[in-house]
Amino acid sequence: LKLDRKKNRIREQTAAPTHQTTLATMVLRPVAKMLREIARIPPPLLRGMHKPRRRRSITCDSFTRADTTVDPSRTGRGNVRNPPELPRLPLSGPLLAPRPFRTPPNVDPVAHAIVTSDALSSSASSCHSSSSGGGGGGGRSSWSWPDWWKLNAPLVVMNFGSLCTLLAFTRSDVLELRCCSVMGSSSFVVYTILQPPPIRWGPASWSVLFASVNLYKIVQILDERRGNVDLSPRERTIYHEHFKPHGVTPKQFEKVYDAGTTRIVRKGGVITREGEIIRSVKLIVRGNTRASTLGRHLTAMGSREGNRDAKRGGDSGAWIGEIAFLRSVDVVSFPRDMPVSIGDGRGVSQSTQSEPPPARGGVERSIVKPAISNGDEKLGHRAVSTVVAVEDVELIEWSFKDMETVMKSSRDIQDSLTRAMTAAIVGKVVNLMTSRQSAMPKLSTWLDHWKHSRIVPNDDVDESEDDYEE
Repeated sequence: LKLDRKKNRIREQTAAPTHQTTLATMVLRPVAKMLREIARIPPPLLRGMHKPRRRRSITCDSFTRADTTVDPSRTGRGNVRNPPELPRLPLSGPLLAPRPFRTPPNVDPVAHAIVTSDALSSSASSCHSSSSGGGGGGGRSSWSWPDWWKLNAPLVVMNFGSLCTLLAFTRSDVLELRCCSVMGSSSFVVYTILQPPPIRWGPASWSVLFASVNLYKIVQILDERRGNVDLSPRERTIYHEHFKPHGVTPKQFEKVYDAGTTRIVRKGGVITREGEIIRSVKLIVRGNTRASTLGRHLTAMGSREGNRDAKRGGDSGAWIGEIAFLRSVDVVSFPRDMPVSIGDGRGVSQSTQSEPPPARGGVERSIVKPAISNGDEKLGHRAVSTVVAVEDVELIEWSFKDMETVMKSSRDIQDSLTRAMTAAIVGKVVNLMTSRQSAMPKLSTWLDHWKHSRIVPNDDVDESEDDYEE
């Protein structure tokens, strides 16, 4: 009861209005009412502006004695509570007596002085090295490369891998590109492992997979470029004469040779006939051939032993059908309606690939001519020359599909075979231009044109060279 009376007394003293508070209340009350009526301001916004400020009374809910806790708001005996129990400290172990001090042994003063001087000199040298390495100042930690590497090794590895990946995108050679990619993937794996745990195994596993695939392809490329192949003397002769000068490796030659079919054409047999559609590429590896068109002998299209060294264009007639193959690949790779520039000596005009450019001087007509109808264009190009075997001829034949499959198997093989066929085309042009003035029509070429210009089912003609000359 005494406490309640004291609270009420304190509340009355703090709530007693002063003169200023009464005046403010009398002035603000009508002003607030007018503002609410005129501006229609919600009452909660102005609530409390006209009320006097009151001090908050501080009351004591409970107080604690040394032995009990008493709540003054409650009366009776039930308000006395026992203090909380404090945890007791664990008991210490058994008391042990300290060990007695031992008397130091007798030390020779001369030896003691020597040991002390050595210790002082070593400490001085270490302090000097630390001060010189750390930039001077006693007590400063020394800097060293091993400590720096331990701290920045993950960052250095990550930057090195990123530079390798960037360098890979700038390389045009496939082998160099894959080697740089392997270095980048391996560096990322090392960077992931050097990170503090937990290790991110997902990105590391993908990087390992990328590096493994690139390593497998690198092994294939090295085997293709530098692999050793056991070639027979005949195969070695074919390789050195027709493929090695154009950058074909022995491993690539083995793949090309296995894709072709070896065929023997008897003496007087027709290899290609004028007007037929060319569907395969042939390479004369042994024997002599004679080519003619419209009764005119074409030395550039024929193959003869010794032409490689005797003629400027080499043995260009050894390849048959290479122009038709390259044109068919070009048609597949590029649209038929792509605009191309055609020069006629007086200017340049625009045309499309569906309309072949006109040939000048019979250079293009001497090799192949485009198909006549749209249906024939899908099959290939028609040859305008007849090639006859002067003696038994051995040749290797590849269909367009087989040759295209071989060229698509590797970019290096594609480049090498394209160079070989392009060199044969250039050689035919050179040989044709050099022999154009000296070549005269012969009776044998007129007979070849008369007998083999028509397309007949039976292609084998067994007649001797003497009959042709007659």
